[in-house]
Amino acid sequence: MKHIYPLLILVILLVNGCSNYTVPTLSAPTAKYSATDLKPTALQVLKDAGVMIKDDYQSAEFIPNSDEKMIVAKVRDIPCKMIFRYITTSNGNYWMPNQIACSP
Repeated sequence: MKHIYPLLILVILLVNGCSNYTVPTLSAPTAKYSATDLKPTALQVLKDAGVMIKDDYQSAEFIPNSDEKMIVAKVRDIPCKMIFRYITTSNGNYWMPNQIACSP
């Protein structure tokens, strides 16, 4: 019985100490690009979307008149171009490789 009292006191101190602990508040996440920033380049959009895991593309640009929903990217080290299309689905939105064209 003598050994229980110190343990009981220790448990009470721990419980009281933990109940006074407050979790720090976190700020709301901010947008990646604010209204004052320049729009991201097509190459940056591909990087941010995780489509460009390595430095696979030499350059990229939005296809004119596509409302920035299609990107053509020049593949590095081979004479090919990849087209990406922005897809909206019920499971989420993503950039999908649409087709590839290579020069002989």
